[in-house]
Amino acid sequence: MMGGTRLRSACVGVMALAVAVTGLAGLGGSASAQTPKGSPLLIGALETQTGAAGATGKITTATDTLAAWAKWTNAHGGIAGHPVKVTVLNDKADPAQAKADLKELVEQDNVLAIVGSNATATEPGWKDYVDSQKVPVIGGTQYSANWFTDGLFYPVTTTVITNIWAQMFAAKNAGKTKLAALTCSNSTVCQAAVPIIKSAAVDNGVDVVYNQLADANAVNYTPQCLAMKDAGATVMSPQGVNNVTLIRDCDRQNFHPLIITTNYGYNLQQLQTTPQLVGLVGPSPQISPYNQYPATKDFFSAMKKYAPAYAPGGKQYINGAMLPAIAAWQAGQVFAMGIKKSGATSSSQPTRADLMKGLSTFKNETLGGSNPPLTYTDGTTPNPQVKCFYLYKTGKGKYIDYKQGSVPKLYCQP
Repeated sequence: MMGGTRLRSACVGVMALAVAVTGLAGLGGSASAQTPKGSPLLIGALETQTGAAGATGKITTATDTLAAWAKWTNAHGGIAGHPVKVTVLNDKADPAQAKADLKELVEQDNVLAIVGSNATATEPGWKDYVDSQKVPVIGGTQYSANWFTDGLFYPVTTTVITNIWAQMFAAKNAGKTKLAALTCSNSTVCQAAVPIIKSAAVDNGVDVVYNQLADANAVNYTPQCLAMKDAGATVMSPQGVNNVTLIRDCDRQNFHPLIITTNYGYNLQQLQTTPQLVGLVGPSPQISPYNQYPATKDFFSAMKKYAPAYAPGGKQYINGAMLPAIAAWQAGQVFAMGIKKSGATSSSQPTRADLMKGLSTFKNETLGGSNPPLTYTDGTTPNPQVKCFYLYKTGKGKYIDYKQGSVPKLYCQP
């Protein structure tokens, strides 16, 4: 193995077809599990488990979730009569390591796709290698332009431009139109977001009175707080910076704007113990990983059984970032449906071309209501941007979704 941390999840069984009842479940065969007769379907992923700026400890959210997804899928029958195996490698936030990891997965392991990765520091640089190998990349955390400029990148959730647009929509929806935007200076993704923020604000009738970069790891943001206060900001959109420190420092300056968060960016412990974080609003590119709906029933059941730290009450559920978990799960489900729609049987050996053929049949596909509508091409032209999103607000120790009846409400950029 060239580097990284390898996770292999073997599987047994035949998957139940129950989309109408269980949403994300049942992308395979009959309701009773049977031993799969086909050869294993191999998929790979990269995760920045170590090496990320400002990170402490080892991050294995996507790794653990994909392992749980594979076990759940296999316990319910596999995919089109095939078992599934997952390999996750650690890119260490290093582009050279990521390239070596991709080469190992694609050329040595011969995976069908890269699925559900959590590697935002290196993913913007994958394009050339992905294009040279004609390997599909499905979902995961999605922050680069690859997801709407390259047909081999299949977005499973809202793309970054719409997610930024949704932040401005959330501000306008809350009646706040004097915006201060503070974005991290440590990432090219953050830097690229600055002009997008301004454009999205104009679209939503929001006046950007302050728009600057700051160190994601700064120990004090008092100068920025004072400048935003002097500019007359009534709402603040901090992205990629240390939000808890920022809010603390602004609070000390008697500056209390509405905070636009995004992507369920605070953990439940922070919402429980930090009063300043209660009452915030924001968008998410994915359905809530905290509030269970019929479409996410299987996600919660699988995590409870195979990765209990990520289930309600678990350590990671309370103290960690959960969005990469449900992002990895949904990417796995898209892969499974793509294989099934390709016409694969237990006696066939699906190829990357077969998978992309199956994905090309997606037309406003929501996977039983768990996703914004997904439409894909055959991989030769960019996939349409996913322009729908969810909104939430924060309570003490919890997230409160904006709903339409009993399901989360889906909003869309024009």
